[in-house]
Amino acid sequence: MGRVLRKLGLDRNPLRRFSDQVESAVVVLLVLCVLAAVPLALLAGTVAHERLGTSTAAYRTTAVLEHDAPSEVLTSELIVVSPGAKVPGRWIAQDGTPRHGEVLAPTGARAGTAVPVWLDAAGTPIQPPLEGAALTWMSVLVTLGVLVAVGGACGLVYGVVRAILDHGRMAMWEAEWERVERGWTHRG
Repeated sequence: MGRVLRKLGLDRNPLRRFSDQVESAVVVLLVLCVLAAVPLALLAGTVAHERLGTSTAAYRTTAVLEHDAPSEVLTSELIVVSPGAKVPGRWIAQDGTPRHGEVLAPTGARAGTAVPVWLDAAGTPIQPPLEGAALTWMSVLVTLGVLVAVGGACGLVYGVVRAILDHGRMAMWEAEWERVERGWTHRG
């Protein structure tokens, strides 16, 4: 235990400068901050998993296409095969009222084709919620993002504190050398 305390600068070494003790205290506080961030990051990942997955506000129904979906999308330079296109469609909202608007349909789908759509609480089409591996990876990325952000912020704080302390140490070092030099060269 003594070795760990000595490494962290928490021992009672009389040669340890005050700036060394401050730096040690800052390191301990920053390590505690990073450790405290782990459960918060896990909580953020869990919340992201719940919110990005099937939520209670999302409702799946079927829409019927009113027009054919295009088979390709033209751009100024290339012909790009699109995985889907927005076309007019109609559906029944959760409250039973008929609705119509643009829905995402597979490329090349014909008018009258039934396509699945996800609706929000107002009955407006929304992007489908994430599922399976995509949902898991997004949750993991949120968790890692929180850890990286907290770790980066702590690293930045340490760097700033260290720069300030090093500046003070160098000023004290120069002042001490100046005092010693006067005694050695008999100037002054």
